[in-house]
Amino acid sequence: SLDEIEGCTDPAATNYDEAANIDDGSCDYFEYFLVDELYLDMTQNSTPSSVVLDAGENYYLIITGTYCVGSCWGGNFWDAAFNANHPYSDADDPSIPVPSNGHWDWNGDTSMRPTPDEFNSDHIYNYPFVSNGGLETFHFQDDGGYGDNSGGLTIQIWQIVQNEISGCTDPAAMNYD
Repeated sequence: SLDEIEGCTDPAATNYDEAANIDDGSCDYFEYFLVDELYLDMTQNSTPSSVVLDAGENYYLIITGTYCVGSCWGGNFWDAAFNANHPYSDADDPSIPVPSNGHWDWNGDTSMRPTPDEFNSDHIYNYPFVSNGGLETFHFQDDGGYGDNSGGLTIQIWQIVQNEISGCTDPAAMNYD
């Protein structure tokens, strides 16, 4: 006979217990809410700011898009985290990070890296963070002029909320909810 181990038996839950064989209704789930969406325009001095975020809450950015700063010859362009097509790099390995002097910054920081910190050809990057309260501010400034720049980044701010949902989540159980 199997030992009866109570716990969350739903693999989709944040507190899934693979050892549990009796669902005790304790499963927790994350919900995600789009809080704000901004556009960081690389063709002009651009400083968009978000709505005020709640201090101590978990958020993440989804940043998409590509842009070119300066001479865009040879198809040279960047995304939020990498030089996506550099004329001097192997086209199959566009792994040159955005320079630490930064094309863009987030609250004055140019050292931010996505999670996971890997190039992706869809140019979609996640940046999880805990808010200190207040605004999130993004900035782009090109001291060389904007006439030869193109593109920009779309920045979505998502809030992560953990919700406890009561009830049995095991579809094989008689009291499945």
